[in-house]
Amino acid sequence: MLTIKFIEVGASKLSWSTQVKELSHETLLAAVKEKGALMSSEIDFSYDEQSGSGQVIVGMFRTVGRFEVAEGQA
Repeated sequence: MLTIKFIEVGASKLSWSTQVKELSHETLLAAVKEKGALMSSEIDFSYDEQSGSGQVIVGMFRTVGRFEVAEGQA
């Protein structure tokens, strides 16, 4: 299992952790939508494998939060 720690996502600056089996656009999107952190329909993610961190992006260019990936439990 992977632990995804979302940090200061959206206008409300929500932060939370969740566990997923694999890191994919679909699992990240599901976690953000489940939390209700963003209302946009154009949500995307960028991820840097070396640092284990990424950004939450809306509208193709606007960064609205970040996330970190770790092995194990939250």
